[in-house]
Amino acid sequence: MDGTPDNDHGANSVNTLQSMLLQSDGKKIFLMPAWPEDWDAHFKLRAAYNTTIECVYRNGKVQSLKVTPESRRADVVNMTTEKQRIRTLVEVALADYNYLFQLPPMLDAQPIAGKTTANWIKKYGYTLEGCKAGPWNNSVFKGNIVYVHTLNWPQSGVKLTTIPRKLLRATAITGNIKVSTLPDGWLLTGTPDPLNTIVQLEFDQSVEEIALSKPSIGSLTVGKKQVVTKDALGNTIVEIDLGNHTTIGRFECTIDNPGYLRSQGKPFEFQVKDANGKWITVYKDKIYGMICAKEIASTTTNAIRLTIAAKTVKQLDVF
Repeated sequence: MDGTPDNDHGANSVNTLQSMLLQSDGKKIFLMPAWPEDWDAHFKLRAAYNTTIECVYRNGKVQSLKVTPESRRADVVNMTTEKQRIRTLVEVALADYNYLFQLPPMLDAQPIAGKTTANWIKKYGYTLEGCKAGPWNNSVFKGNIVYVHTLNWPQSGVKLTTIPRKLLRATAITGNIKVSTLPDGWLLTGTPDPLNTIVQLEFDQSVEEIALSKPSIGSLTVGKKQVVTKDALGNTIVEIDLGNHTTIGRFECTIDNPGYLRSQGKPFEFQVKDANGKWITVYKDKIYGMICAKEIASTTTNAIRLTIAAKTVKQLDVF
């Protein structure tokens, strides 16, 4: 609050409302990218490149659309169609990776059906409802069941890396998909669904532990085995063999720290293995909360080690 009357928050609300109605990205104009299906609207807003958009939206459909200049109409992407709304719904669910702050995009994982999406949600909503982000980028899970959603089917099929679970059965919910077992995972091939190909995988036990510890995209720890031990003081030690010698300059970790107090830090020590096989400490500090992300002096190593006064390390990445 920086003044009376308080105007700054009102501006944020207006900007948010406008972004729900219209967004520009380069020359593309996204029409109503985050607008609820059951909210009627009539608006006139500016877009990039000196463009004006006037739209009337009622009963779940665009009733009229005026684009000035008219030549920009080809750049408008209507996000209110059935296809686009379903894609947005699935993409939000698949992006539900914000375990770090325990605030995922879908807080209750309960998609609300509107006139446009009702039929699809009635038929396939169970593959999203109550789910969390799964062990692969294009998946969500409930317990031991993983639903793989593929909106843009690659010609070579979908490759899933191996996880320490036994696959009991695989079922194609949409599309005609076959799941083959590979030495290092599974391969999904066949005829995809035109909108969203969904495959259900049932494992012998819950995959939650794996999903929570999934490395970030681009991390050098992706696909690498973690060796977790405890020292005499009860600290958790995580060692990862990176294979070849690699130059790193940043590490990130997430720990299990329920009910933490911000003033009580968890001491940790991040180490790398030098050319002689000796562990060298490159960073030492405390984590206040659940997350730590630190830049370090550029160093070349083939193995990393984290020692921390925490019960569990959910995630350890290096870049």
